[in-house]
Amino acid sequence: MTNSVPRSAESETRPQASPPAGGQATVKDLPVEACGCSQVHPAGVEAALRSLPSSDLLAGIAELMKVFGDSGRLRILFALAAAELCVCDLTALTGCSQSTVSHQLALLRAARLVRSRRAGKSVFYSLDDSHVDSLLRLGLEHAAERSRTSSGGGA
Repeated sequence: MTNSVPRSAESETRPQASPPAGGQATVKDLPVEACGCSQVHPAGVEAALRSLPSSDLLAGIAELMKVFGDSGRLRILFALAAAELCVCDLTALTGCSQSTVSHQLALLRAARLVRSRRAGKSVFYSLDDSHVDSLLRLGLEHAAERSRTSSGGGA
């Protein structure tokens, strides 16, 4: 059983534009690969619908990804993946003010990506659990893979 789906002009394949002078291609420069048919494939759609997380979980994942979307916070997370550190350590490591580091740590704690431990007058931070380290490593692996393929190194 198939349903007709109208195709828009946007779904047509565009010819690939040459990258702008300076080298780096943008999304607009990439060809759009459109399906050659105008039919919905119910088995695939049903399988995809069954595998989709709930709207609440999707919203939670989106919020988590926003936290990972800042290179300063990523720098802090990677540092904490290597060692338990206090704000002063992170300030020296990142070159940011203590206020900025504290603000970023508050966001990371709210997202349950880092935890704190008080030792006398010092507060030490570490990754909240092994899932955070796994997310960082997977992101690094993916970015490195993309970097190799975009620089002509191949996969």
